[in-house]
Amino acid sequence: MGKLLIAAGLVLVAAGVLWMLGERLGLGRLPGDIVIRGERSAFYTPDRDLPPPEPLAEPK
Repeated sequence: MGKLLIAAGLVLVAAGVLWMLGERLGLGRLPGDIVIRGERSAFYTPDRDLPPPEPLAEPK
């Protein structure tokens, strides 16, 4: 059981390191994502969380 917990912890650490490296390389966000940066905080939201745009009315 102890070896399993150690292995799971190492997998989580490796995943965290890969995640941090991916963010530094620009792989964490897509074009169109909204980023609001404050003095001490940042807010990120992907474009898919926003409601879809209303369709334009067809001209008559």
